[in-house]
Amino acid sequence: MDKPGGREFSVLMTTKTPDLELVHHGQVFPLWRYRKIDAEPQGGIFDEVEVPEGYVVEDNILDETLVSYREYYDDDQIEKDDIFYYVYGILHHPTYKSKYRNDLRKGLPRIPKAPDFWAFAKAGRELGHLHVNYSELPGCRLKQQQVRFDPDDDFGPDHDEYYRFEKLKMTVRDDDTAEIRINAYLTLTGIPRRALDYVVNGKSGLGW
Repeated sequence: MDKPGGREFSVLMTTKTPDLELVHHGQVFPLWRYRKIDAEPQGGIFDEVEVPEGYVVEDNILDETLVSYREYYDDDQIEKDDIFYYVYGILHHPTYKSKYRNDLRKGLPRIPKAPDFWAFAKAGRELGHLHVNYSELPGCRLKQQQVRFDPDDDFGPDHDEYYRFEKLKMTVRDDDTAEIRINAYLTLTGIPRRALDYVVNGKSGLGW
């Protein structure tokens, strides 16, 4: 999560240990923490979690928080994981980010209790899946707009120069798509305009 006083507020889920600059001057709020113990790790709800030997995994969401949510929504089906994803959904909601924009730049976010808990929990869970497993999702097939080589050039279309990255330039077209100029010979086209709308750490994924 973006540290107060940083760029536009953003939050991103990862299953890897992040660098503190993954999100500008980021702060990390893990779902679990690992506590060193002398005895063997205990079993239970986290049996499927790979725990280093000599440690026990503990939920970072307090029991008091779970009780608070269950009482507020009068729903004993709510679990700690659901609260985690609920918060993730809230932090991505455009209205929340807009309404509390100034507050989010000054300090840690305060999480309201929305009328529909499960709607945000479901949205947060789906967002988390997209953000963590993005590399496994079906991609958008782009088109290569190629420029023919000058006959006087001393290399052919299979030469590395054809795919050499220069300073990339992205342009939004009138047909609601975007294109990225790789170099003088190659431009990628057919990028959906909406791909630029999701911003992390001040830029879209393609912007980075």
